[in-house]
Amino acid sequence: MKRVREGLLVGIFLSIAVIAAGQSVSREPSIGYLYPAGGERGSSFLMVAGGQNLRGASQIDVTGEGVSAVSLHYGPLLNGKQRQELQRRLKEIRTARSAEQRAKQGKSTSDTTTAETGIKIPSEEKLAELPDHPFLRNLETRSPAELRFISEFFLSFNPKQPVKRSIQELVFIEIAISSDAILGNRDLRLQTPAGLSNPLTFQVGAIPERYERIPDTFFEEPLPVCDLPVLFNGQISPGDIDRFQFRAKKDDKLVIVAEARSLIPYLPDAVPGWIQAVIALYDEKGKELAYADDWRGNPDPVLFFHIPNDGLYTIEIRDALFRGREDFVYRLTVGEIPFITHLFPLTGRTDTSTRATISGWNLPSQTLLLDTSASEEPIRSISVVRDEIPSNTMLYRVENLRTITESEPNDSLAQAIRTDHPILINGKISLPGDKDTFLVECQAETVYRAEIYARRLGSPLDALLKIIDKSGNVITWNDDYEDKSSGLITHHADSFLLFTPPQNSHYFIEVSDSQHHGGDSYAYTLFFGPATPDFDLRIVPSTINALPGTVVPMTIQALRKNGFSGKIALSLKEPSLGFTLGAGALIPAGKNSVRTTLTVPQNLIGSSATLSLEGDADTIAGKIRRPVIPAEDMMQAFDYRHLVPKQSFVISTLKRRPRMPAPTITDSLPIQIPPGGSQRVRAAIPAKSKITALSLMVHEPMKGISVSSPIIENNELTFLIHADPSLPSGFRDTLILEAFEIRDSSSQESQRKRARISLGFLPAISFLVMDQ
Repeated sequence: MKRVREGLLVGIFLSIAVIAAGQSVSREPSIGYLYPAGGERGSSFLMVAGGQNLRGASQIDVTGEGVSAVSLHYGPLLNGKQRQELQRRLKEIRTARSAEQRAKQGKSTSDTTTAETGIKIPSEEKLAELPDHPFLRNLETRSPAELRFISEFFLSFNPKQPVKRSIQELVFIEIAISSDAILGNRDLRLQTPAGLSNPLTFQVGAIPERYERIPDTFFEEPLPVCDLPVLFNGQISPGDIDRFQFRAKKDDKLVIVAEARSLIPYLPDAVPGWIQAVIALYDEKGKELAYADDWRGNPDPVLFFHIPNDGLYTIEIRDALFRGREDFVYRLTVGEIPFITHLFPLTGRTDTSTRATISGWNLPSQTLLLDTSASEEPIRSISVVRDEIPSNTMLYRVENLRTITESEPNDSLAQAIRTDHPILINGKISLPGDKDTFLVECQAETVYRAEIYARRLGSPLDALLKIIDKSGNVITWNDDYEDKSSGLITHHADSFLLFTPPQNSHYFIEVSDSQHHGGDSYAYTLFFGPATPDFDLRIVPSTINALPGTVVPMTIQALRKNGFSGKIALSLKEPSLGFTLGAGALIPAGKNSVRTTLTVPQNLIGSSATLSLEGDADTIAGKIRRPVIPAEDMMQAFDYRHLVPKQSFVISTLKRRPRMPAPTITDSLPIQIPPGGSQRVRAAIPAKSKITALSLMVHEPMKGISVSSPIIENNELTFLIHADPSLPSGFRDTLILEAFEIRDSSSQESQRKRARISLGFLPAISFLVMDQ
């Protein structure tokens, strides 16, 4: 395996220098960044995870095969004895170099010199072994600037200057990637005694990787020169500008791709909410040749440049606002790598052979056969490979609908393309100011859907969609439509509208770019037809930690489409694993989410399981079924929230037993409660629990619903649910209750206090307010 070179992972070392004391209020393990956020296939290297509540981290959990942890180390790498040993070693090196300098000047060296003079240097006894840290290797060969940095970094950091609390704890991980590991993005979680952390993106790459070295301000030496292709890893500090140098040849078609926001999509405490990387290319004389600050609305920039002459070139990367922090992590790829800039068409019909044309840089072909096989996932991705290096991925849709391709001229109403529906139309706004027009026949009192898929598939089109009557009057129009299922998009530039014709007639559909731009890359897919009910489902968080045999709450959100308001029944795809959903596994009609519970099997101790859920609904178009996609509810810039999809939904169980296994609700569900009245609920408590006094707390209280104090008798828990008179008959929801044991917690009889100790959650209790 390839080993990391000296000078690697300087961002890891910068992280140590600002560790501060303090504990987070939350006890859940979480990671805020990985550095580096990936590695070359067939390599091993040191990676750091910065987060909180990571003490005792023992292993990593990575989706897919081929990525493993050789070792993990929590906290700073140097203890007290090791710090003293480093001080001794640095002093010894300085003494030796001073003696060597004096010898060269012909001055007395006393009894100190270097190995070159043959005079031995008296040294103190070794105090401890230094860890195998890249910056602590070969100290004798380090330059004075490097030694100054190592001394300041390991020995002189100021603990009064803390980093952000959520990333102040460090875990060093020796990562090994097998030579046959599948390329691409993975979800990486850390396993700790408190369970699994949240997932972060980890990449498996195909080209050699290099790492940001000690900050350039500490060096008099020139930048090291790399051969292409190469991938640079780094972290951006406040005001930092990172530079890398490489050799390039005349006529090289250079592609430079920065990945920063794609690694950590949203920063909750930074505006605009992500790392806003900018890149610039310079020649040997320092002249700027090219600059990029985004790519088609994506904050991660891409730069293309045709190399004019053989020579050395420098690439520069920084944050546009000169911000920086340990979680400002990036990966910067440079070389004649394949990159697709255009794909057409953007949609293929299910099980129908569809060949797309592509264009871009360094591509091995100009066409691709799209995968249109039947699947639950309508949006697919595709890429090409050149010299074993994969290109970027492009997105497209697959639907089982008749699909056509627009043809010019169709700019005016008189030139409109006549079509029936439902229909998918693949089109392109070929020139600035271009308009594509279509003519459809519609029936009065029927709701129709017109929707553009462009920005969600990577097209730069900022769509403008209009419905026009035969007299040329605009009936309705839409510019931007927010699709909450697209959690990584912040500029929702696709158009969507529901349209009910006032009368039976023909109507025009007009598609254009709202910014009056156009070109070969401005592709789109237009759907038009009767609006059929639909929905997407998300479950948050994507990682749940629990004790075996207990109940854990979770939230499932429905992203309703096309006016659908019906109920959605939820179920597990693999009930044989022993997990069971609470009775509230139903999103009621008209609601966009439900809080339900998952009961963990008692025999699952100290392990994890990957689960899949799905939702079914009866609609006017028939029964539809949709997968429940795991997601993280992420905050952007102090305010905005996004559901960011993840690759897996994982349940991790701890290695200890609960004080009380989950009770079992013995009454029929849903509990029926009259408005203004109460209804008794009974739950069986395991005989071995020996719990005598409990209190119940409503998790996420709801207006109009309250719970009485419980009574325990003969291993049965009894309590009342009360519904306020203001609640209408037919109101339906799910109640999540947390149980607390009540104890006397004072050794002095006169000062006895009542203490509450959480015993976990009861299974979800569905209820229905109904007139008796």
